[in-house]
Amino acid sequence: MVKSEKLLKGALPAVGLASTLLFPSSAHAQEKDPYKIGYVDPTARLGVLAVNVGVNGLLCGIVGAMDERNFFKDARKCMVGGTVQYVGMEMGMHDIPVLPGVGLRLVETGTSIIENTLAGREPFERLHYELGPMLYQINFKENGVDGVETHWRIAPVIGLIVNFAQGYKLNWSETFSYQTFVFNFDSVADLNNPLTSFALANGIENTKRGYTLGNVMVYDQKYPYVAAHEFDHVLQYVRFRPAQLLVPEPLHFLEDTLHYRVGEDAASLLFHGINNLECVITKDPYCSMHWWNITEAEAYVMMTGHEEYKKLPTSR
Repeated sequence: MVKSEKLLKGALPAVGLASTLLFPSSAHAQEKDPYKIGYVDPTARLGVLAVNVGVNGLLCGIVGAMDERNFFKDARKCMVGGTVQYVGMEMGMHDIPVLPGVGLRLVETGTSIIENTLAGREPFERLHYELGPMLYQINFKENGVDGVETHWRIAPVIGLIVNFAQGYKLNWSETFSYQTFVFNFDSVADLNNPLTSFALANGIENTKRGYTLGNVMVYDQKYPYVAAHEFDHVLQYVRFRPAQLLVPEPLHFLEDTLHYRVGEDAASLLFHGINNLECVITKDPYCSMHWWNITEAEAYVMMTGHEEYKKLPTSR
């Protein structure tokens, strides 16, 4: 990937942004602040599908062409991968036992297809599936499975430590259903907790009723639709995995020797940090509801698939 390395380093982060794009017209403006997301039309999810599929396909096609591969062949592979991602995202928004976990695995499969294509590998040559901090890489060759490699990421470790430190309750049934660690808390009673106050004030996946660190989510069960919002952030973390291709060669020992995948951690921290910079500066607890906060905007759009969201009034 010599010819396309510079392009990939510049364009791959843009996929993380563009694939979470929300067109401003898809959300009704709130009366007091026209730039805040109010009631979202569920059809806006089609915009997420179109951008996710289109941008991934375009990027893979360009990178493939620069590496002297067929533009349309690589673009087609990543458009399929982007579609598989979206199907999984859609499944993850519904309040049906186990379905979100199946959706997670589909998103991971689609992401693996995209990462393999960008790297010049066969679409299913390496598949990545996670459980908490651990990421399992299944290697396929012509004769079948060629081994399983285990890697880890630091963001989920931090997420587990923070939630256990705050005394939140680990919800085992939802952890099984979502296939990622799910904690519950009382958002009203917990406002005086220093760690929670810090997280909310600094816009860490802030909906005020839940937040996500890596792939570890916590939410107030009194607001079931918030689970869908936070789970979308989990799926965003998954979709940042191709950023591992951007890790410079001097740092390859982290993956090869220490089995640490820094790519998704770094990309997720960077883009969520940029998107929540306003929250850090203004300390406005509602700043994450601005439509230009594209990582949050996607979560607000996708959670319209949750059954409880459909029962909410059309303005709030």
